[in-house]
Amino acid sequence: MIYYAVIDTNVIVSSLIKGDSIPGFIMNLIGNHTIIPIVHNDLIKEYEDVLKRTKFNFNKEDIMGIINGFMKFGLFYGINKTDVIFDDESDKKFYDLYSSFKKEHTAFLITGNKKHFPNENNILSPREFLEKITNI
Repeated sequence: MIYYAVIDTNVIVSSLIKGDSIPGFIMNLIGNHTIIPIVHNDLIKEYEDVLKRTKFNFNKEDIMGIINGFMKFGLFYGINKTDVIFDDESDKKFYDLYSSFKKEHTAFLITGNKKHFPNENNILSPREFLEKITNI
């Protein structure tokens, strides 16, 4: 089974901090093409900007591997802006992309900060996503 998902930046950050974690497993599912990330240039830019922050001190090769993987294997899709208001406007692009894509396809938004997003069935934490797709 293949799943389409918008991946919040915090999932990528968590996977780089601790590879043997649930976010790390999510990234492995992207690497083996079980998850096709839905992407937009705005998301790619945020991923790169956040991952390059000096406070994280991530390996440059790891950062570029992730960015290149999302660009090569991600499904680029257009964003139609919604009227949903966000406390943190940087979260809005993730929701708007998810919302645009889900009009035509089944999609998920995987985030470590569910409270920042509307309460919808397919906006899930990494753990909830794994539970849903494995029927635990």
